[in-house]
Amino acid sequence: MAKPRPTHFSVKKSKPFQGREWRVIGYTDGKRKQFWFATEKEARADAAYRNREREAYGSKVNIDAELRLEAFRASEILKPHGHTILDAVRFFTSHLDLVTRSKPFETFAQELREETNQRVESKRLRPRAAESLLETLKRMEGHFGASLLCDISPESLTSWLINLPLADRSKNRHRGYAHQIFQIALKRRYVTVNPVKAVDTFKHSSEKGEDITVLTPEEVARLLSFTDDETRPLYAIAAFAGVRWGEIERLEWKDIHDNEIVVTAGKAKTRSRRVVDIQPNLKTFLALTGENTALYFQSRRNKRQRDSRAGSG
Repeated sequence: MAKPRPTHFSVKKSKPFQGREWRVIGYTDGKRKQFWFATEKEARADAAYRNREREAYGSKVNIDAELRLEAFRASEILKPHGHTILDAVRFFTSHLDLVTRSKPFETFAQELREETNQRVESKRLRPRAAESLLETLKRMEGHFGASLLCDISPESLTSWLINLPLADRSKNRHRGYAHQIFQIALKRRYVTVNPVKAVDTFKHSSEKGEDITVLTPEEVARLLSFTDDETRPLYAIAAFAGVRWGEIERLEWKDIHDNEIVVTAGKAKTRSRRVVDIQPNLKTFLALTGENTALYFQSRRNKRQRDSRAGSG
């Protein structure tokens, strides 16, 4: 239970502050106030004046019996919680302000959908990332509909995720995008907290005690034997350098140097630049297949340029 706040101003001697060591301390409108004085006499005179003003405040205001009784009942209800009627009024008006600022999820979803499409058109967002975000947005819109953003709780989000007919890994993906969606709502002051932060992630099979398997050298050799001349170097980069497949698809031949592969921020999944060392095994492999790898990246670049021209037309 919270400690009740003092109703009157009091005088205390403290460590000197700017040459003054006597303080008058009290609360005004729920906020702690303090005033410094050089002497005890000055401090006590000020505290007495403030307490007289407080006791006289509202003494000439007529309050009807019904309102007085209502105030008494409200005070009694709040007393066990250590709060005053003024605390309750401030809390409620703050909630009303939030409800006024907030939006139905479906309205916010349409707003966010249009902005996301604009970011894709201006090339500030990759189409694949937008596609994943919009998929989560559509699923949430279908479930929460006209619910105000500020009324969506961690419990309702957890229930929505649990009932998705998807594997735990996919549920975690939707949870991640839901977090992004509510972060945008938070920045726009449609909510005061991001409810997704209180939603637990789902433990998929690799987190439930099952071992994560990796390919043996023999299995990697077998995999490479089934690839064609064009894609074989790409599987080698994935196997020997650990570069994500989605990043490999965005790489260009200029990103592959003699001793390192540079994954720029625009091509990295994490949106941060990193450099991957080329180990001797991969270096030997690329030396033997470099021409095919260069041709592959050139063909990918040409395709992206054609797609871009087609989109702009």
